[in-house]
Amino acid sequence: MNETAVRIKAAAHRMRGVIIEVDGNESLSIDARALDGIADEGLFDLEGEHAANLVSEARAYVLIADDEVTFEDALASVVEGYLSDYRETTVAQAIDLAFWDAFKVDGSHMATIGAIEARSCVGEAVVTLLNDVQRICVRPTADGGGMEPDMVGVFKAGAYRQARAWYFG
Repeated sequence: MNETAVRIKAAAHRMRGVIIEVDGNESLSIDARALDGIADEGLFDLEGEHAANLVSEARAYVLIADDEVTFEDALASVVEGYLSDYRETTVAQAIDLAFWDAFKVDGSHMATIGAIEARSCVGEAVVTLLNDVQRICVRPTADGGGMEPDMVGVFKAGAYRQARAWYFG
């Protein structure tokens, strides 16, 4: 089974419980109430070009996967991507918690910030800041090593301080 087929099958498995109905090439109904964190009550009706594009993409994936997946599996994979725009994600889910360990302390200021929606104004700013700082901290230096641990701590402390300022004022 090729890599595309494996990814499509995995997406179809994750999308079990989601009802997808296709009416022709230009009408698509999605009932995603079975998924956690979906906004807009989980019901989506797509018409016209947008629905046609999703159906066409699913058909293309069937061909790319050398007919190792069904149209229904490919459509589930495409719809999963579509629904990602409606999935509510918290700041804590959008960052690397292994690196940003202060977000794991229950009841802390950082845990409070971690619980806000990642797509909110403050949430988006915090996620962008933290991901940028992490990239800087883990990037190899000119000598092939990495940033000194004490400097990583300084960068992290600055990012934590800025996140608190944005959220708490």
